[in-house]
Amino acid sequence: MLLARCGGESTACTLGDLQAVQPDINVTSEWMTELDGRWFILRVSGMPSASEFSWFSSDIVPTPLGLVTYNNIRTKTSGCSIHAIERESTANRQVFSGHDGSSMVLAAMDGQGQHALVYTCASLLLRAADTCLSPVAMLVSRRSDVIPADEWMTSLRASSPLPCYDVNQSVAVSNGDGSACPLNQMVALPGRDCRVANFPVQANFDLTEYVSKPWKEMAWLAANYTPSSEFYQDYVHTYTLRPNGAVLCQVAARTPSDECLHYQINMTRTQTPGKLLFYYGGDDIPYNVISTDYDHYALVFGCVAVVADSDRCLLGKGWLWSRDVTLARELRLQANAMLIDMCINPAAMYSTTHSNPCVKGTSDADGSKYRPVSTTLIAMFLLCLALIAV
Repeated sequence: MLLARCGGESTACTLGDLQAVQPDINVTSEWMTELDGRWFILRVSGMPSASEFSWFSSDIVPTPLGLVTYNNIRTKTSGCSIHAIERESTANRQVFSGHDGSSMVLAAMDGQGQHALVYTCASLLLRAADTCLSPVAMLVSRRSDVIPADEWMTSLRASSPLPCYDVNQSVAVSNGDGSACPLNQMVALPGRDCRVANFPVQANFDLTEYVSKPWKEMAWLAANYTPSSEFYQDYVHTYTLRPNGAVLCQVAARTPSDECLHYQINMTRTQTPGKLLFYYGGDDIPYNVISTDYDHYALVFGCVAVVADSDRCLLGKGWLWSRDVTLARELRLQANAMLIDMCINPAAMYSTTHSNPCVKGTSDADGSKYRPVSTTLIAMFLLCLALIAV
């Protein structure tokens, strides 16, 4: 998942060698979606500099053309750095080609999608028997605990030789909690225009159509790492266009403590269609509709802080909305590509689930929180009414 070789001896093995590690690997059309999310790099072979790493994680973001890896590295002598690498799919679904000439090969993955063996090649010489030059082999896992990954690797080695992987020379990365790298909202890839003034807005924006039905949040842009236990779920915006042209936003969400939260936000229009402001926390926050088809999805972003003496965004708020409780995979990939083009890291977008929508009931003491109304309670209430009627 790295860009290329990071030191070590110049060795080579063929693509055939790498694919022979797990010849029965199930490479489906959903392969990139299975890779989506965070992976911890636990062991590295062929990269001596990895001995200086105290944290090494890779956030994989699928796109319509391939994927982007956001590698977060903390060394023992310096702070964190992030390296974004764009790769395209190839006819061989296990191989992703980098714009810099490097390649990433997925050699093996366990049946549950929790552990994988990944190789990167400084280049893949197709005219020399698909030779992988300067290979770096990495044992990666969804968890930072190395023991389950090592057990899987042991079983893998028992059934197949691992080319260009020296277990005795491999470097372990601790990935301790205290070494975690911070979340980076804004990450620029080559060829992208990161100036806020040039961020797109939906052409011919129709506000009446946009507010005609509720929008359900599919993902939101986090400012820093947030554990899933603190996520709000069932998050919905319902908009009302007022006679004076302003917009009232009614918010319903389920809190981490399983209470329902209801509140209102006042929104105002600007002179640019598709660009609105919503009043939140004492400030007017930009709410710019980047793209929408009105019937299925909407991508919204607003920059709240820019880099000094620059038009580059430092911190923003963003949402991916759907009219339904789910969103088609192709629309998610399309949204990822649009975010990347705006130098926004899609890995900082946290997903929202919808399973228990909030319905207003008896308010709490502060008048702002409501308990979810469960189907069980509704059924009991109807039963009681029936008994009374008898």
